[in-house]
Amino acid sequence: MLLYCVVFLTIHAIFIGYSIIGWNRALKQSMKPTKSAHRMDVLIPFRNERQNLGFLLKDFKGQQSLSSVNKFIFIDDHSSDGSGAFVLSDLGELPVELLKTKGEGKKAALKTGLRSSSENYVLTLDADVRLAEFYFDQLGRLPTKETSMVLLPVLPIVKGGLWERYAALDFLSLIGVTFSSAGWKRPVMANGANLLQKREDIEMDDATASGDDVQNLHRLKGKGASIGWSLDEALQVRTPMPSAFKELFHQRLRWAAKSSLYRDGDTLLLGWYVLLHQSSFILLLSIYSYSGQIELLGMLLLVKAILDFLFLGIIAVHFKLSELLWVFPLALLINVLMYPVIFVASRWGSYSWKDRTYTK
Repeated sequence: MLLYCVVFLTIHAIFIGYSIIGWNRALKQSMKPTKSAHRMDVLIPFRNERQNLGFLLKDFKGQQSLSSVNKFIFIDDHSSDGSGAFVLSDLGELPVELLKTKGEGKKAALKTGLRSSSENYVLTLDADVRLAEFYFDQLGRLPTKETSMVLLPVLPIVKGGLWERYAALDFLSLIGVTFSSAGWKRPVMANGANLLQKREDIEMDDATASGDDVQNLHRLKGKGASIGWSLDEALQVRTPMPSAFKELFHQRLRWAAKSSLYRDGDTLLLGWYVLLHQSSFILLLSIYSYSGQIELLGMLLLVKAILDFLFLGIIAVHFKLSELLWVFPLALLINVLMYPVIFVASRWGSYSWKDRTYTK
């Protein structure tokens, strides 16, 4: 039984080491602003986001420069809380176009916005993100020539709730994987909440409800297109985390449901590794607990925790979110219990998002 434990921990140590090296490579290869400039259209799909849109418009108006922005295209996905009227009432001098979704859902909203876009580059933002004041100044000066997609950081807004802090730490691990895999030139994730893309390279798959950010990344990667990224602090956006378990569960369920459509080899390899790793971990925990092998149980828990904490710690410190690390022991337990359930439910269940229910 000791051999199984050693093999499990050795494989995981290799994975963590590979991830840390990829992260360091990503930091060194991060795109830096230059003196050159490009312009973009900014797409913001929204549904019942009146409160968040107020913060976003304030951030837009507080920018040091908007010279890189052609126009902000807000696309209303059938809001019932007056979000669209609110956007028009709080514009100031912003160059804004407000559209109504032709269809239903975020994908339809993005397609509507793309039809109105005219610039070579399109930035997609979620309606609930917050921006730093130099965001558009820095983004407009990235050397994007010949680059089809630029991955940008999306960070959690940290509040005091336990579930919010757990969600934030879990989210941070995904950010780490996003840029670690990019550092190896094998990106597996993209986040449409903060994503710059060449308009002509954007494709939308009508067979899926959402997930075009990752699917388009995989298409471009398969074609050998240039994919860049920037970890510049000014280009970070921050987004709220789920404050209740039900909201958190359905968010993760929505993310997992998209994965069944992925065909990218690196993404599938990562997904199978995570699934087998978690399954093996649960199996070893059960065997050692049932057989009373406390020393092996303790070694398994301690070494795995140290390895996971090492990677998460590096990411958290870089993004100045080290205060999240105190929930790490709880996160380790929750992940063991929750993610196998999410995997099964994402294949045969349904999930709710924005007052809509989606079924596999």
